[in-house]
Amino acid sequence: MSNNNISEIPENRLYQFDEYHYVFRTKMNSSRGGNYSIGKPLDITEVYEDDGTFLNCIASGRLSQNPYTSSNDFSIFDYDQDTMYTFGVTMLKEAGKEELIKLRNNISQMYNKRNK
Repeated sequence: MSNNNISEIPENRLYQFDEYHYVFRTKMNSSRGGNYSIGKPLDITEVYEDDGTFLNCIASGRLSQNPYTSSNDFSIFDYDQDTMYTFGVTMLKEAGKEELIKLRNNISQMYNKRNK
């Protein structure tokens, strides 16, 4: 894997790409709410921001080729927001246990809010 190529990170593993941001690649078999199934799984890239307590998802979508970015940047087209987000990569390292716990806690909190 090259130093900053987000498309080459392994699926289902959390990576830090700058001081406060993390990236996670996975596949989705349905819409985010699970209401609509998708025939062929989509490759999805999610970006999380560390607020000190949780890792909050700030962008989720497909990696996109953006000719207007440098080699240290990556872009995601977020279907839910109908917009393109571009992020700068200053490092690329696998996240530690503390960050995984923050992500798990955020997912639990969001699940509990939806299912009250």
